[in-house]
Amino acid sequence: MFYVNLFNKILNLFLKYVDIQLIKKIREYLLGKFFHFFCIVN
Repeated sequence: MFYVNLFNKILNLFLKYVDIQLIKKIREYLLGKFFHFFCIVN
């Protein structure tokens, strides 16, 4: 049981890390699109 608990904890941390990375990438992508659009308008 100890190993299963440890595995679950590691998996949760990994998923959180991946989520953060994905959110950063999506945010950067959207900001890039927004600035590109903004430059075209101006």
